Amino acid sequence: MKQLSWEEYYDGFYDWSPSTQKRYAGRLTGYGPAEEVWEIAQELECEDRAFAAKFVEKAFAGGVRFTPEQVLEMTDTVDKSLLGKIAGQTAVPFDRDQLEEIYLLIDDSAFERISRRAGIDIFEDEEPDFGLEDGILSYHSEKENHPTEMDQEAFAELARRVGIDAPRHQEPPSPPREKPGFFTLLAAALTGAGLADRARSQERRCNGDCANCPPHYGYRHGRWYYGKGHQYGCEFGGNKGDGSLD
Repeated sequence: MKQLSWEEYYDGFYDWSPSTQKRYAGRLTGYGPAEEVWEIAQELECEDRAFAAKFVEKAFAGGVRFTPEQVLEMTDTVDKSLLGKIAGQTAVPFDRDQLEEIYLLIDDSAFERISRRAGIDIFEDEEPDFGLEDGILSYHSEKENHPTEMDQEAFAELARRVGIDAPRHQEPPSPPREKPGFFTLLAAALTGAGLADRARSQERRCNGDCANCPPHYGYRHGRWYYGKGHQYGCEFGGNKGDGSLD
């Protein structure tokens, strides 16, 4: 039975029937790059998933080391035990996002090994991003006027992600009423006094309407009088004379 190199197998693969593809896979003397091996495994899976899983296992045993991306793609192809073995010897370590994705797909012991290799503990709380926090606080300080409801919700969500309390919007305090100064009060008092004196002066002035003459300086002998010229009251002369009986 003729043996096949990987180059011969890979070059002729798409020209053969599915049964020939599987039969010739058993004649391989070795395997090629992980990218080509995983490509052929996916083609074999279309016809026979169990055979594809066995093909991947033989390639791994033959020294093929897959990438973390390829390992995550083969989660439906190989079982949990084989997936853990392949994940433990990838071409490059897993990053944090890949570790979080594969966490529940392999055994705990396998996950601990690849986490140690990557130097990443996905269960360790990340440091808060103070740069983002400062940006949020700066954003809030610029919103001196009333922010819209959408602004408040977006700001609260950003604050929640970085683990800080969102400052609550507060109405600015009303400015205190200015108390009038001493000179203002003095001017008001003088103005009021002047108006009062003027009103009293108008009340005491005889305007010639003796029948309706208002009170004047005083009340004497049962009559109102107006200065020296009105000794007996307005009703006896008014502005016409000196207030005599004539």
